[in-house]
Formats: sequence, C-alpha cells, structure tokens
Amino acid sequence: MQYMMRFTVIKAADPNTIQGAIITSGDISKSTKELESKVASLKESIAMDKKMLADLAKQTPQPENFKQKVTELTDKIVKQRNELNQAKLELTNIKYMINE
Repeated sequence: MQYMMRFTVIKAADPNTIQGAIITSGDISKSTKELESKVASLKESIAMDKKMLADLAKQTPQPENFKQKVTELTDKIVKQRNELNQAKLELTNIKYMINE
C-alpha cells in the first residue's frame, strides 16, 4: 500500500478554527461522481427551463401571469447556473488536487 503525504503551513488568527480531514481515493472518487451527476442534472434542468421560457415567450396571447412566470423561470435558471458553476468549480478543484 502506498501513501502520499502532503503538508502545508496554515496560519490563522484563531488556531482553533483550523480543521483538517484525511481524504481517501474512494472519497475523491465518490465526490467526483456525485459532482459529475449534479453537473449533468443541472445542465438538463437548465435546458428544460430555457425551453419552457422560450415556449412561454411564443405564446399568443400572453397569459395573465406572463410576467410572473417569466420572472420565476429566469430566477430559477439564474439559481441553477450559480449552482452549476459552483459544482464545476468544486469538480475542478478535486481534479486539480488529484493531479497536483
């Protein structure tokens, strides 16, 4: 069995706030799979919401609650994009950590 040890010096105003964790290759693999699944799911959801928004925009006459629906869908898409970007960032960080 082979172990790779890495260390760094961490400084903090309050040393009691510093926490560490041992991460195994199994943990990394599990996190990677979960994040890849989350990225795929968010991409699919965003695509569906964009289609719903486009369909809503094409409706004639526009429904009474058109503005509300547009606002809800755009807010949802923005939230999902933020989640997608965060998940991609976490995935990139994990991959960087592996290749470091």
